[in-house]
Amino acid sequence: PQQYVLVISPNGGEAWAQTTDQTVKWRSDGFAGNVDVYYSSDGGSGWNLLADDVANVDAWLWGNIATPLSEQYLLRIWAHDNNGIADASDAVFTVTEAIFWYYVDDNSNDDDEYTPSAIGNNGNDGLSPVTPKASIRAVLETYDLNAGDRIYVDTGNYSVTANILIGYADSGVTIIGPIAIDHEALLTRGNTASGNYVFELDNAHYVTIKYLSMTNAYTGVYATNASTHLTLDANVIYDNDYAGLHIQDYASSDAVIMNNRFYGTTGVGTTDQNYGVYSRGADPTVTENTAYHTPLKQRDGLYFYDIGTGTFADNIVYNNNAGMTLRGAQMTVSGNAAYDNAYRGIAVTDTHSGQYSPVFDNQSHDNFTGLYSGGYEDVYGNFTYNNSTHGIDGSYQYWRTIHDNDSYENQNGINVQTGEVAGNRVWGNTNVGIQASYSTATIEGNTIYGNAYGVYVNANYQTVTVRNNVIYDNSIRGIEANRAMSSGVALDIVNNTVYEVGANAVHLTNSSKNVHLRNNILWAEGAYELYVEDNSQAGFTSDSNLFYGHAGDFLYWQQDFTSLVDWFLELGFDGSSRVNRICNKCRGLDSRDVLGRSRD
Repeated sequence: PQQYVLVISPNGGEAWAQTTDQTVKWRSDGFAGNVDVYYSSDGGSGWNLLADDVANVDAWLWGNIATPLSEQYLLRIWAHDNNGIADASDAVFTVTEAIFWYYVDDNSNDDDEYTPSAIGNNGNDGLSPVTPKASIRAVLETYDLNAGDRIYVDTGNYSVTANILIGYADSGVTIIGPIAIDHEALLTRGNTASGNYVFELDNAHYVTIKYLSMTNAYTGVYATNASTHLTLDANVIYDNDYAGLHIQDYASSDAVIMNNRFYGTTGVGTTDQNYGVYSRGADPTVTENTAYHTPLKQRDGLYFYDIGTGTFADNIVYNNNAGMTLRGAQMTVSGNAAYDNAYRGIAVTDTHSGQYSPVFDNQSHDNFTGLYSGGYEDVYGNFTYNNSTHGIDGSYQYWRTIHDNDSYENQNGINVQTGEVAGNRVWGNTNVGIQASYSTATIEGNTIYGNAYGVYVNANYQTVTVRNNVIYDNSIRGIEANRAMSSGVALDIVNNTVYEVGANAVHLTNSSKNVHLRNNILWAEGAYELYVEDNSQAGFTSDSNLFYGHAGDFLYWQQDFTSLVDWFLELGFDGSSRVNRICNKCRGLDSRDVLGRSRD
């Protein structure tokens, strides 16, 4: 247009505090003269003159904002001599309460960052670096704090003789300690009995606590009564009785817990800090925290129970009883490290089947169990190793997918009670590579080698399918069914390649039932390619397999069989199977069945 005004700022989404100075910006062209500035605090229903006959230089300073509080502000610029030339903010902005900074210091100036020339005294007003108060409680009790207000707590030691209570009236406050890595503001509660906290949040919202150390309480930070959007950032919370952080109720939601260190010193009941974090609050974000016990392993690092959604990323948990225990719906668990925990490194239970929780890129080692899947999880891209039982353990409840993980040098690589195990690399485990141990499961497309047992099935309900796996170099069995399907439908072993030296390729034992083999390549040097114990014949079928058929006994059913022909004529199995003693890159294969009949 030849004549126009265009508001640039504020143009929607800004938050400008009372008592502050803000610059209003616009562009204009095509007319001479000044402009008028109007505001609306009700979304445009009514307009009030803010400045009259302002120089049209594309900017005006709105000094010491004193208009009413509202989240529905608009600003309009009019040409002073032509009301037809005007523009308003595209969307509403907010005028908030005034923001104030407060200061707290102990009785020393050593390493002070905020109050280097003063010491704290509760007789001071706490409003400047030269007049700091002596405690956080004194600031909270003296002033009604608002969103955006800050309390700067300088380096020093602070004795906390009563809970620092933050309620609804002080919502939005930030309490921040010294930033330098070697500086510390230490808050010591001095009472570890139940109910004694350093900070107690009661229906407080958007509170941030940062760069502080807290100790010697029952719990360092306690949040209850729908205290939402707590941010706990870069604190050290240690040697409390019960927990570093305790979020008591589901309605205390949307906490952000990041960059903190939680630990307890064991041996004394009041300093072992049972939980680094214990939370029942909905929808937390938990990133880059460290939680541990020293010197002994005890209780939990991070414990979140029935929390709804949640994000857990890049945390480190070690030397606890349980490293990280998470139960909720549709959580994301990634990039965490768990080690040297006496029970489980990482345990995740998603109770909502609508969308599986992704559990990926974690490392869990030197625990009792590396990674536990207790619900509807998609477990992939993890490394689990050197755990004393299972690298990955899947529960009998719900269903999960466990795929594309590396699980090695554990006792058992992957145990699944119900679920799908696909595309994993599982090797060097002292007992079992992959185990199906309860009910419906699919073990598919895995590479399994260098274990005692490659695949071990003792599930006895529903159907278990073992297919398209490459299994080799295991010391006791390639695949073993041990009391499998005692109350189930079938164990289908299909399209696998099994190569073993001195170990049976497939072995059925201990009253296994309804085992069906087809389309497998089975090669065992110095051992049986298929061994069916007398107690495991019920419901057995086998066909369309390729046996290496080394010289000597390679099949067993109540007796040794050296010939696939004899096996077929005697038992009726494997009429469409073949023996290939060369089997080097499948050289020498033809299209004839076990009796020499053409398949063409």
